Amino acid sequence: SDESVDSCIKLKFLEIGQLNFPLLYQLRLAQIANDKKDNILKFIDYASHSIGVLMRAYDFDKVKLNDLEELTLSFKQNSNSLDELLGFEGKTLSTIGLNHNSEYLPDLNSKRVIIETSYIDPEVISSKQHRLKQDTDDSFYKSSRGSGLYLNFGMKYFCTIISNSSKVQIYSGTQNHIKEKEELKIKLDFDFFESFIGQKLPNEKIMDILFKLGFEIKGQIATIPEFRHDIKNSQDIVEEIVRIYGIDNIISKPMEFFESRQLNDTYKDYKKGLFFKEKAIGLGYFESIHYCFESRESLQKYNLPVVDADKDLLNPITNDLNTLRSTLLLHLIRSCSKNIKLGKKKIKLFEHGRVFDKDRQEFQKISFIFSGESEDAKVCNHGKPQIVDFFEFAGDISSIIGEMELKTADDENFLVSPYEYARVFINSCDIGFMSRVHAKIEEEFSLSKTYICELDFKKLLRDKKIVKSYSKFPSLNRDISILVPTQMHFSTIKKALEEILPKEVIEYFPIDIYESDDFGNKHSLTIRFVLQSNEKTLNEEDITQIMDNIILFFKDKLDIEIR
Repeated sequence: SDESVDSCIKLKFLEIGQLNFPLLYQLRLAQIANDKKDNILKFIDYASHSIGVLMRAYDFDKVKLNDLEELTLSFKQNSNSLDELLGFEGKTLSTIGLNHNSEYLPDLNSKRVIIETSYIDPEVISSKQHRLKQDTDDSFYKSSRGSGLYLNFGMKYFCTIISNSSKVQIYSGTQNHIKEKEELKIKLDFDFFESFIGQKLPNEKIMDILFKLGFEIKGQIATIPEFRHDIKNSQDIVEEIVRIYGIDNIISKPMEFFESRQLNDTYKDYKKGLFFKEKAIGLGYFESIHYCFESRESLQKYNLPVVDADKDLLNPITNDLNTLRSTLLLHLIRSCSKNIKLGKKKIKLFEHGRVFDKDRQEFQKISFIFSGESEDAKVCNHGKPQIVDFFEFAGDISSIIGEMELKTADDENFLVSPYEYARVFINSCDIGFMSRVHAKIEEEFSLSKTYICELDFKKLLRDKKIVKSYSKFPSLNRDISILVPTQMHFSTIKKALEEILPKEVIEYFPIDIYESDDFGNKHSLTIRFVLQSNEKTLNEEDITQIMDNIILFFKDKLDIEIR
């Protein structure tokens, strides 16, 4: 025998005179749906089913060569690490725990038979079968679940029942390969048992249960019985304790959850997402939820980032969802198109979810889409509502995320219009973009005038609200119209003004742009200043001084004329 094999085996030879299979045995086999014709196989199945030991039989005359009366059997491990019983010229009689070569089975004419009892660890044979996908027979069902370990007892039982009812000659000699099995010892951790069960059981009760189940207890160490293949760790021991003690005797009580930190990053992200969702819903946006998968072809078509091919999905659910998405906007545009085809005139959707870069790094984004009419048809608009424009959409986004700043820029993706595109900034941090959908894309998806926005969720601010005292004194407005070079952006003016404006100017913003050929390469920009003091009511002298300083600043520092 090969010492590297994982199995144990015992072989015995017998000669058959006359086989009589008792009626009682036949009735018992019928209860397990056994309908084999050959009596020797019936005895094998009856004995194996009765005591759980895996047994097989081989016709000696089929195994040996011609008229030779000597036969040498070998027990070896093949190239696939499977244990095999080999006969003449290395022919495989059986693979232990898996299958039996039907060519060598006894039949009604068999007179000389080899009987085998065997055992293999269920974990070993199951892992090998899972890896190799070999053909199996009924024996694998028993071996993979743990067949009987006592081969001598199994052989004696078989010899006894066949001798009591039939005329057979059983030879006393045997051929054995018995591999010693190392005893498994597990420490009894009573604190662990209490936490796992949910209540404390007396240590003496636990020890008594295990002792009666055949466990050998020394101190706090339990030696697992050889026949208990299913006991591998402390959790398995807990299962045995509860099985005997009775699960109905375990007091039912609610689970207790304790957190060392009540407020963690996950909770804060959840509350932050909920906050912005509620803001969007309050403005009439509906939440849209999609798979985090996308079509690689679509992303490439619109020049959007794509996950590297070597990090792509190996087994996509469909060909249209064959990669991870890098943007939420394609899903939103498709959903918007479906709503328009269903007769909707005004579509406002948003989605908060995961996206992935080319290295498959995960990020959270929140995206919005507004398409079609800015409001529902009603009496006040005579049933002809206006179509949404950039400023209305920007107002919605500002109402959701708070104070923001827009700056013109360019983008290489084909979804956006180059004429109505801006980056979104909060506290000088670029958090995403806002744009009209490109006219060609609107036509492709049968969209009306449509605007989109996609923002980095992590960069959105949700600071605690700081309560400030409000002024009891009235505020007032003053407008200044200036001639600004066409190339100058309002952001340039704003940055310069922030350095010189007094605290009494609480707000300022552009309200009108007027262009005329009389201005040459300039246009007229009207800026409104909101003035208010916390200490007093501003008089005309105070207001005039503030406005004169602003006008002087425009002339001297920015070289801008007052219109």
